[in-house]
Amino acid sequence: MKKAVILLGSVKYNKGSEAIGRGLAEILHKSNPNLRIVLSSNVTEANNPNIPYIDKYSERTCSYSENPITSLTIRICGRLFKNSLYVPNKIYKNIIDECRDADLIFFIGGDNFDKNYGAFKILNDINRVIEKVRKSGSKKILFDCSFNPHEFSAEIIRTVNSFDIVTARETVSYDLLKSSAITKPLYYFPDPAFGMSSQHTDLPEGFVVGKTIGVNVSPTVMSKEYGSNEEVVLSSYTSMINSMLDETNCKVLLIPHVYNNQDLSVLRALSDRVNSHDRVTVFNNETLNAAQIKHIISQCSLFVGARTHATIAAYSSCVPTIVLGYSVKSRGIAKDLFGKEDAYVIQVGDLKDDGRLTTIFRDLYANRDQVCRHLQDVVPEYIENAQKAGEFAATLLEGDVI
Repeated sequence: MKKAVILLGSVKYNKGSEAIGRGLAEILHKSNPNLRIVLSSNVTEANNPNIPYIDKYSERTCSYSENPITSLTIRICGRLFKNSLYVPNKIYKNIIDECRDADLIFFIGGDNFDKNYGAFKILNDINRVIEKVRKSGSKKILFDCSFNPHEFSAEIIRTVNSFDIVTARETVSYDLLKSSAITKPLYYFPDPAFGMSSQHTDLPEGFVVGKTIGVNVSPTVMSKEYGSNEEVVLSSYTSMINSMLDETNCKVLLIPHVYNNQDLSVLRALSDRVNSHDRVTVFNNETLNAAQIKHIISQCSLFVGARTHATIAAYSSCVPTIVLGYSVKSRGIAKDLFGKEDAYVIQVGDLKDDGRLTTIFRDLYANRDQVCRHLQDVVPEYIENAQKAGEFAATLLEGDVI
Protein backbone atom coordinates (compact mmCIF):
# COMPACT_ATOMS: atom_id res chain seq x y z
CA MET A 1 0.00 0.00 0.00
CA LYS A 2 1.26 3.46 -0.91
CA LYS A 3 1.76 5.94 1.92
CA ALA A 4 1.61 9.72 2.26
CA VAL A 5 2.71 11.76 5.27
CA ILE A 6 1.27 15.25 5.84
CA LEU A 7 3.47 17.44 8.04
CA LEU A 8 1.44 20.15 9.78
CA GLY A 9 1.75 22.31 12.85
CA SER A 10 -0.91 23.16 15.40
CA VAL A 11 -3.96 21.15 14.36
CA LYS A 12 -5.13 20.88 17.97
CA TYR A 13 -6.14 24.52 18.40
CA ASN A 14 -5.66 26.09 14.98
CA LYS A 15 -8.77 25.41 12.91
CA GLY A 16 -6.97 26.78 9.84
CA SER A 17 -4.27 24.13 10.05
CA GLU A 18 -6.96 21.54 10.69
CA ALA A 19 -8.84 22.74 7.59
CA ILE A 20 -5.70 22.25 5.48
CA GLY A 21 -5.25 18.74 6.86
CA ARG A 22 -8.91 17.84 6.36
CA GLY A 23 -9.02 19.33 2.89
CA LEU A 24 -5.80 17.67 1.71
CA ALA A 25 -6.77 14.25 3.14
CA GLU A 26 -10.14 14.48 1.40
CA ILE A 27 -8.55 15.54 -1.89
CA LEU A 28 -5.90 12.80 -1.75
CA HIS A 29 -8.43 10.10 -0.92
CA LYS A 30 -10.76 11.08 -3.76
CA SER A 31 -8.10 10.32 -6.39
CA ASN A 32 -6.20 7.69 -4.39
CA PRO A 33 -8.72 5.69 -2.32
CA ASN A 34 -6.17 3.06 -1.28
CA LEU A 35 -3.55 5.56 -0.12
CA ARG A 36 -2.56 5.29 3.55
CA ILE A 37 -2.43 8.82 5.00
CA VAL A 38 -0.50 9.76 8.15
CA LEU A 39 -0.92 13.18 9.76
CA SER A 40 2.09 14.41 11.71
CA SER A 41 1.20 17.39 13.90
CA ASN A 42 0.71 18.33 17.54
CA VAL A 43 -2.07 15.76 18.02
CA THR A 44 -1.85 12.08 18.95
CA GLU A 45 -4.09 9.07 18.51
CA ALA A 46 -5.46 9.80 21.98
CA ASN A 47 -6.66 13.34 21.23
CA ASN A 48 -7.10 13.18 17.47
CA PRO A 49 -9.77 15.36 15.79
CA ASN A 50 -11.24 12.42 13.82
CA ILE A 51 -10.37 13.74 10.39
CA PRO A 52 -11.84 11.56 7.63
CA TYR A 53 -9.32 9.49 5.62
CA ILE A 54 -6.49 9.96 8.14
CA ASP A 55 -5.24 6.45 8.96
CA LYS A 56 -2.79 7.41 11.68
CA TYR A 57 -1.90 10.42 13.84
CA SER A 58 1.71 10.90 14.81
CA GLU A 59 2.88 13.57 17.24
CA ARG A 60 5.66 15.37 15.44
CA THR A 61 7.91 15.94 18.49
CA CYS A 62 8.86 13.13 20.86
CA SER A 63 7.30 13.48 24.30
CA TYR A 64 10.66 13.23 26.09
CA SER A 65 11.86 16.35 24.28
CA GLU A 66 9.30 18.34 26.31
CA ASN A 67 11.08 17.48 29.56
CA PRO A 68 13.39 20.44 30.32
CA ILE A 69 16.21 18.30 31.74
CA THR A 70 16.08 15.75 28.92
CA SER A 71 15.85 18.51 26.31
CA LEU A 72 18.87 20.28 27.79
CA THR A 73 20.83 17.01 27.84
CA ILE A 74 20.04 16.40 24.17
CA ARG A 75 21.19 19.90 23.20
CA ILE A 76 24.42 19.60 25.22
CA CYS A 77 25.19 16.26 23.53
CA GLY A 78 24.58 17.84 20.15
CA ARG A 79 27.23 20.46 20.89
CA LEU A 80 29.68 17.96 22.35
CA PHE A 81 29.38 15.70 19.31
CA LYS A 82 29.51 18.72 16.97
CA ASN A 83 26.62 17.20 15.04
CA SER A 84 24.09 19.74 13.75
CA LEU A 85 21.51 16.98 13.18
CA TYR A 86 21.83 15.32 16.60
CA VAL A 87 19.10 17.45 18.23
CA PRO A 88 16.63 17.30 15.29
CA ASN A 89 17.17 13.53 15.04
CA LYS A 90 16.10 13.14 18.67
CA ILE A 91 13.26 15.67 18.72
CA TYR A 92 11.69 14.62 15.40
CA LYS A 93 12.21 10.86 15.70
CA ASN A 94 8.46 10.26 15.21
CA ILE A 95 8.53 12.10 11.89
CA ILE A 96 11.68 10.28 10.79
CA ASP A 97 10.07 6.92 11.52
CA GLU A 98 6.94 7.77 9.51
CA CYS A 99 8.84 9.20 6.54
CA ARG A 100 11.27 6.29 6.09
CA ASP A 101 8.77 4.31 4.02
CA ALA A 102 6.57 7.16 2.76
CA ASP A 103 6.00 7.56 -0.96
CA LEU A 104 4.81 11.16 -0.70
CA ILE A 105 5.85 13.63 1.99
CA PHE A 106 3.81 16.84 2.11
CA PHE A 107 5.48 19.70 3.97
CA ILE A 108 2.68 22.23 4.42
CA GLY A 109 4.49 25.46 3.62
CA GLY A 110 1.69 27.88 4.52
CA ASP A 111 3.13 30.91 6.28
CA ASN A 112 6.24 29.13 7.56
CA PHE A 113 8.47 31.32 5.39
CA ASP A 114 7.09 34.45 7.05
CA LYS A 115 9.77 35.61 9.49
CA ASN A 116 7.11 36.69 11.99
CA TYR A 117 5.93 33.09 12.38
CA GLY A 118 9.30 31.90 13.65
CA ALA A 119 8.92 28.46 12.05
CA PHE A 120 11.58 28.62 9.34
CA LYS A 121 14.30 26.87 11.41
CA ILE A 122 11.87 24.10 12.40
CA LEU A 123 10.97 23.48 8.76
CA ASN A 124 14.65 23.38 7.80
CA ASP A 125 15.53 20.97 10.62
CA ILE A 126 12.73 18.56 9.72
CA ASN A 127 13.64 18.79 6.05
CA ARG A 128 17.27 17.91 6.72
CA VAL A 129 16.60 14.86 8.89
CA ILE A 130 14.01 13.46 6.48
CA GLU A 131 16.38 13.88 3.55
CA LYS A 132 18.79 11.49 5.30
CA VAL A 133 16.28 8.67 5.75
CA ARG A 134 13.61 8.79 3.03
CA LYS A 135 13.50 5.90 0.61
CA SER A 136 14.61 6.10 -2.99
CA GLY A 137 11.85 7.25 -5.32
CA SER A 138 9.86 9.11 -2.67
CA LYS A 139 8.74 12.66 -3.40
CA LYS A 140 9.23 15.48 -0.92
CA ILE A 141 6.69 18.21 -1.72
CA LEU A 142 6.71 21.75 -0.35
CA PHE A 143 2.96 22.23 -0.55
CA ASP A 144 0.47 25.10 -0.23
CA CYS A 145 2.99 27.94 0.17
CA SER A 146 2.79 31.71 0.26
CA PHE A 147 5.83 33.98 0.00
CA ASN A 148 6.10 37.66 0.81
CA PRO A 149 8.23 39.27 -1.92
CA HIS A 150 10.17 41.51 0.48
CA GLU A 151 11.27 38.43 2.48
CA PHE A 152 12.23 36.26 -0.49
CA SER A 153 15.89 35.82 0.42
CA ALA A 154 18.72 33.65 -0.92
CA GLU A 155 18.30 31.43 2.16
CA ILE A 156 14.63 30.83 1.33
CA ILE A 157 15.51 30.03 -2.29
CA ARG A 158 18.08 27.45 -1.13
CA THR A 159 15.49 25.84 1.14
CA VAL A 160 12.80 25.76 -1.54
CA ASN A 161 15.24 24.17 -3.98
CA SER A 162 15.92 21.37 -1.50
CA PHE A 163 12.45 19.92 -2.22
CA ASP A 164 11.51 17.78 -5.20
CA ILE A 165 8.35 19.73 -6.02
CA VAL A 166 6.94 23.08 -4.93
CA THR A 167 3.33 24.26 -5.03
CA ALA A 168 1.88 27.70 -4.27
CA ARG A 169 -1.65 28.29 -3.03
CA GLU A 170 -2.22 31.58 -4.85
CA THR A 171 -0.85 33.09 -8.05
CA VAL A 172 0.94 36.07 -6.50
CA SER A 173 3.33 33.64 -4.81
CA TYR A 174 3.37 31.34 -7.84
CA ASP A 175 4.41 34.20 -10.13
CA LEU A 176 7.11 35.21 -7.65
CA LEU A 177 8.49 31.66 -7.67
CA LYS A 178 8.45 31.51 -11.46
CA SER A 179 10.46 34.71 -11.75
CA SER A 180 13.03 33.62 -9.15
CA ALA A 181 15.99 31.25 -9.11
CA ILE A 182 13.84 28.26 -8.15
CA THR A 183 15.00 25.26 -10.17
CA LYS A 184 12.47 22.64 -9.03
CA PRO A 185 9.11 21.92 -10.71
CA LEU A 186 6.51 24.52 -9.73
CA TYR A 187 2.74 24.10 -9.57
CA TYR A 188 -0.27 26.10 -8.48
CA PHE A 189 -3.15 24.54 -6.55
CA PRO A 190 -5.60 26.59 -4.48
CA ASP A 191 -5.50 25.98 -0.74
CA PRO A 192 -6.89 22.49 0.03
CA ALA A 193 -9.18 24.02 2.68
CA PHE A 194 -11.35 25.12 -0.25
CA GLY A 195 -11.98 21.42 -0.85
CA MET A 196 -12.90 20.64 2.76
CA SER A 197 -16.51 19.51 3.11
CA SER A 198 -18.55 21.18 5.82
CA GLN A 199 -20.03 19.11 8.62
CA HIS A 200 -23.54 19.83 9.85
CA THR A 201 -23.83 21.05 13.43
CA ASP A 202 -26.45 22.89 15.42
CA LEU A 203 -26.39 26.62 14.84
CA PRO A 204 -25.77 28.85 17.87
CA GLU A 205 -28.80 29.93 19.87
CA GLY A 206 -30.46 32.96 18.26
CA PHE A 207 -28.74 32.45 14.90
CA VAL A 208 -31.02 33.57 12.06
CA VAL A 209 -30.06 32.11 8.68
CA GLY A 210 -29.66 34.88 6.12
CA LYS A 211 -29.84 37.53 8.84
CA THR A 212 -26.62 36.90 10.73
CA ILE A 213 -23.25 38.47 9.91
CA GLY A 214 -20.18 36.50 10.99
CA VAL A 215 -17.17 38.41 12.30
CA ASN A 216 -13.69 37.15 13.14
CA VAL A 217 -10.63 39.00 14.41
CA SER A 218 -7.39 37.67 15.83
CA PRO A 219 -4.39 38.75 17.89
CA THR A 220 -2.21 38.27 14.80
CA VAL A 221 -3.61 41.30 12.97
CA MET A 222 -2.87 43.44 16.02
CA SER A 223 0.83 42.65 15.88
CA LYS A 224 3.28 45.51 15.37
CA GLU A 225 5.31 43.21 13.11
CA TYR A 226 2.57 43.62 10.50
CA GLY A 227 2.43 47.39 10.85
CA SER A 228 -0.70 47.18 12.96
CA ASN A 229 -2.06 49.01 15.96
CA GLU A 230 -4.33 47.21 18.43
CA GLU A 231 -6.47 50.22 19.22
CA VAL A 232 -6.98 51.07 15.55
CA VAL A 233 -8.07 47.49 14.80
CA LEU A 234 -10.51 47.33 17.73
CA SER A 235 -11.90 50.81 16.99
CA SER A 236 -12.33 49.97 13.31
CA TYR A 237 -14.17 46.74 14.12
CA THR A 238 -16.31 48.50 16.73
CA SER A 239 -17.32 51.20 14.25
CA MET A 240 -18.12 48.58 11.61
CA ILE A 241 -20.22 46.42 13.96
CA ASN A 242 -22.15 49.44 15.22
CA SER A 243 -22.88 50.24 11.57
CA MET A 244 -24.10 46.66 11.04
CA LEU A 245 -26.47 47.05 13.98
CA ASP A 246 -27.68 50.55 13.10
CA GLU A 247 -28.10 50.10 9.34
CA THR A 248 -29.31 46.49 9.04
CA ASN A 249 -31.66 44.19 10.93
CA CYS A 250 -28.98 41.51 11.13
CA LYS A 251 -27.50 39.85 14.17
CA VAL A 252 -23.73 39.65 14.60
CA LEU A 253 -21.92 36.45 15.59
CA LEU A 254 -18.28 36.80 16.71
CA ILE A 255 -16.55 33.57 15.64
CA PRO A 256 -13.11 32.35 16.83
CA HIS A 257 -10.99 30.26 14.46
CA VAL A 258 -7.92 29.65 16.58
CA TYR A 259 -8.84 28.13 19.93
CA ASN A 260 -7.21 27.97 23.36
CA ASN A 261 -8.65 31.44 24.06
CA GLN A 262 -6.53 33.14 21.40
CA ASP A 263 -9.29 34.61 19.22
CA LEU A 264 -11.88 34.49 21.98
CA SER A 265 -9.98 36.91 24.18
CA VAL A 266 -10.01 39.54 21.42
CA LEU A 267 -13.62 38.86 20.43
CA ARG A 268 -14.80 39.30 24.02
CA ALA A 269 -12.96 42.60 24.25
CA LEU A 270 -14.62 43.65 21.00
CA SER A 271 -18.06 42.60 22.26
CA ASP A 272 -17.63 44.82 25.31
CA ARG A 273 -17.16 47.84 23.05
CA VAL A 274 -20.26 47.63 20.86
CA ASN A 275 -23.48 49.48 21.60
CA SER A 276 -26.14 46.78 21.24
CA HIS A 277 -25.27 43.56 23.07
CA ASP A 278 -28.65 41.90 22.55
CA ARG A 279 -27.90 41.40 18.85
CA VAL A 280 -24.22 40.53 19.28
CA THR A 281 -23.14 37.05 20.40
CA VAL A 282 -19.69 35.68 21.07
CA PHE A 283 -19.54 32.07 19.90
CA ASN A 284 -17.50 30.45 22.66
CA ASN A 285 -17.86 26.75 21.85
CA GLU A 286 -14.27 25.66 21.29
CA THR A 287 -15.19 22.00 20.93
CA LEU A 288 -16.22 22.20 17.27
CA ASN A 289 -13.91 21.07 14.49
CA ALA A 290 -12.97 23.06 11.40
CA ALA A 291 -15.66 21.44 9.23
CA GLN A 292 -18.37 22.30 11.78
CA ILE A 293 -17.17 25.90 12.01
CA LYS A 294 -17.34 26.03 8.21
CA HIS A 295 -20.99 24.96 8.38
CA ILE A 296 -21.81 27.83 10.74
CA ILE A 297 -19.95 30.35 8.57
CA SER A 298 -21.72 29.00 5.47
CA GLN A 299 -25.07 30.00 6.97
CA CYS A 300 -24.01 33.63 7.47
CA SER A 301 -25.31 36.31 5.12
CA LEU A 302 -21.93 38.06 5.11
CA PHE A 303 -18.56 37.47 6.74
CA VAL A 304 -15.70 39.68 7.93
CA GLY A 305 -12.54 37.85 8.95
CA ALA A 306 -8.89 38.17 9.82
CA ARG A 307 -8.03 34.45 10.00
CA THR A 308 -7.31 33.30 6.46
CA HIS A 309 -9.01 29.93 6.75
CA ALA A 310 -12.09 31.42 8.35
CA THR A 311 -12.40 33.58 5.23
CA ILE A 312 -11.72 30.52 3.03
CA ALA A 313 -14.64 28.79 4.77
CA ALA A 314 -16.78 31.77 3.78
CA TYR A 315 -15.44 32.15 0.23
CA SER A 316 -15.85 28.44 -0.50
CA SER A 317 -19.45 28.62 0.74
CA CYS A 318 -20.11 31.62 -1.55
CA VAL A 319 -20.64 33.98 1.38
CA PRO A 320 -19.69 37.61 0.53
CA THR A 321 -16.54 38.29 2.53
CA ILE A 322 -14.31 41.12 3.73
CA VAL A 323 -10.73 40.16 4.63
CA LEU A 324 -8.47 42.03 7.02
CA GLY A 325 -5.16 40.77 5.65
CA TYR A 326 -1.63 40.79 6.98
CA SER A 327 0.33 38.93 4.29
CA VAL A 328 0.49 38.15 0.60
CA LYS A 329 -1.89 35.19 0.91
CA SER A 330 -5.01 37.34 1.38
CA ARG A 331 -4.08 39.46 -1.62
CA GLY A 332 -3.30 36.41 -3.74
CA ILE A 333 -6.52 34.55 -2.95
CA ALA A 334 -8.61 37.66 -3.63
CA LYS A 335 -6.81 38.17 -6.94
CA ASP A 336 -7.54 34.59 -7.98
CA LEU A 337 -11.22 34.84 -7.05
CA PHE A 338 -12.01 38.39 -8.16
CA GLY A 339 -9.31 39.21 -10.69
CA LYS A 340 -7.80 41.95 -8.54
CA GLU A 341 -6.01 42.02 -5.22
CA ASP A 342 -7.98 44.75 -3.50
CA ALA A 343 -11.45 43.28 -3.94
CA TYR A 344 -12.84 43.57 -0.43
CA VAL A 345 -9.42 43.04 1.11
CA ILE A 346 -7.71 45.61 3.30
CA GLN A 347 -4.21 45.06 4.63
CA VAL A 348 -4.01 45.70 8.34
CA GLY A 349 -1.07 48.06 7.84
CA ASP A 350 -3.34 50.28 5.73
CA LEU A 351 -5.99 50.50 8.44
CA LYS A 352 -5.36 54.06 9.57
CA ASP A 353 -8.70 55.22 10.97
CA ASP A 354 -12.07 54.02 12.24
CA GLY A 355 -13.98 54.68 9.06
CA ARG A 356 -12.35 52.67 6.28
CA LEU A 357 -13.49 49.21 7.38
CA THR A 358 -17.03 50.54 7.87
CA THR A 359 -17.02 51.97 4.35
CA ILE A 360 -15.89 48.64 2.89
CA PHE A 361 -18.64 46.85 4.84
CA ARG A 362 -21.32 49.23 3.57
CA ASP A 363 -20.14 48.72 0.00
CA LEU A 364 -20.14 44.94 0.32
CA TYR A 365 -23.52 44.87 2.05
CA ALA A 366 -25.04 46.99 -0.71
CA ASN A 367 -23.58 44.69 -3.39
CA ARG A 368 -23.84 41.39 -1.51
CA ASP A 369 -26.18 39.73 -4.00
CA GLN A 370 -23.87 40.57 -6.91
CA VAL A 371 -20.80 39.33 -5.01
CA CYS A 372 -22.63 36.15 -4.03
CA ARG A 373 -23.50 35.45 -7.68
CA HIS A 374 -19.87 36.06 -8.69
CA LEU A 375 -18.65 33.57 -6.08
CA GLN A 376 -21.25 31.03 -7.22
CA ASP A 377 -19.81 31.39 -10.73
CA VAL A 378 -16.11 31.07 -9.87
CA VAL A 379 -15.86 28.98 -6.70
CA PRO A 380 -16.82 25.58 -8.21
CA GLU A 381 -13.96 25.77 -10.71
CA TYR A 382 -11.63 27.07 -7.99
CA ILE A 383 -12.46 24.07 -5.79
CA GLU A 384 -12.00 21.79 -8.79
CA ASN A 385 -8.51 23.23 -9.29
CA ALA A 386 -7.71 22.57 -5.62
CA GLN A 387 -8.82 18.97 -6.06
CA LYS A 388 -6.43 18.52 -8.97
CA ALA A 389 -3.72 18.14 -6.33
CA GLY A 390 -5.15 14.66 -5.75
CA GLU A 391 -4.81 13.77 -9.43
CA PHE A 392 -1.28 15.15 -9.33
CA ALA A 393 -0.49 12.91 -6.34
CA ALA A 394 -1.82 9.91 -8.29
CA THR A 395 0.58 10.74 -11.12
CA LEU A 396 3.49 10.84 -8.67
CA LEU A 397 2.47 7.55 -7.09
CA GLU A 398 2.43 5.93 -10.51
CA GLY A 399 6.07 6.91 -10.87
CA ASP A 400 5.59 9.28 -13.80
CA VAL A 401 8.41 11.74 -14.33
CA ILE A 402 7.57 15.31 -13.33
